Amino acid sequence: MRCKNKVLQMVPKGYGFKEIHSRCGSTGIHGQQLICGECEEKLEKRYPQGWMEVPGDLCEHGNYVGTPGGADHICGKCEDI
Repeated sequence: MRCKNKVLQMVPKGYGFKEIHSRCGSTGIHGQQLICGECEEKLEKRYPQGWMEVPGDLCEHGNYVGTPGGADHICGKCEDI
């Protein structure tokens, strides 16, 4: 999900951190997708099982299946459906 909202993230600077604002939907320094509160509410309804790094990377059983468009790990329970 990507919108025009900004997301605050802390990035290392010297011996401390500094605050920077990034666009919702961009990737943070640890590889996780940065999501604003508004979009997160919508995504929580769409993906009630949650996610590890990006929305859609966990199946409905909570198993990691890879990032959308990336690796495709197969959930045995999903495959049996």
